[in-house]
Amino acid sequence: MDYTKVTFEINKDKSEELFAELYNNDIYSFEVCDNSDILEKIRYFQKELISPELLETDGKLRVVIYYSEGEYEEKIFEKTGEICGAKVIFQKVLAEDWENNWKKYYKPFCIADKLVVVPSWEEYQKAENEIIIRLDPQMAFGTGMHETTRMCVQMLFKHLRPGCSVLDVGCGSGILGISALLAGAGCAMLIDLDETAAEIARQNAVNNGVGDRASVICGDLAKNTNEKFDIIVANIVSDAIIELSGDVIGKLHPGGFFITSGIINERAQEVSAAVQSFGFNLLEEKQDGEWTGIVFGMHNS
Repeated sequence: MDYTKVTFEINKDKSEELFAELYNNDIYSFEVCDNSDILEKIRYFQKELISPELLETDGKLRVVIYYSEGEYEEKIFEKTGEICGAKVIFQKVLAEDWENNWKKYYKPFCIADKLVVVPSWEEYQKAENEIIIRLDPQMAFGTGMHETTRMCVQMLFKHLRPGCSVLDVGCGSGILGISALLAGAGCAMLIDLDETAAEIARQNAVNNGVGDRASVICGDLAKNTNEKFDIIVANIVSDAIIELSGDVIGKLHPGGFFITSGIINERAQEVSAAVQSFGFNLLEEKQDGEWTGIVFGMHNS
């Protein structure tokens, strides 16, 4: 099966509108490319060694989606581009090019203290005290390489306690919920609106030996669980975080934590104020590049 690659080129200050429009059309799996972040990371290297494409800094984000024939209509993407003021580029991609060639760029790396993300097809010799998560993201968001995911894992590990319960909202590949289990959480629920993402997360949980402690659900937070958790983590767009907050506070144990990421820096104050209006306390705010992560706490009584 071959795929169509859709690339949106959009100004950074309009990216939230694009993410929201994609979600409105039930499109949850996409890749965000920001070359300015790449430039920051390669400043110690000789530029002659870097692909010229990575040195282009036009102030735009590129959001990439792959879909198979019959999955979406092209006009959905064209209309989304018109609404958000984004340039839309369509490109046919052979299945073998998309499914396999990208893997050569995805190598083992440390995402947080002692946590090493290892692609499922890579060999890796575990060092003492390292926590290894073997991941095959396939078509789901969550390789661990994006700033928002990195911040989420770091904040999650800071507040994680042995045996605690974790809910991963918008789980994608399952990297956050599975990492929590590998680091000592007692149980985790992983939930995503995208059926493909939920299945990929389920496979990754089994492959990491935590399938018996991971409950993976395709559905909506408000409708699909009445349980309560010690930590709820959501690496999703700002509007979705705000919308979820009213439901989240009823699903946290007293003293629990609501860990959020995926927030463009310019909207951090707005998101923080909105979430606190539901009764949360602001505990920590963290930035990485253009993105913000925020930890909220719940009163003990």
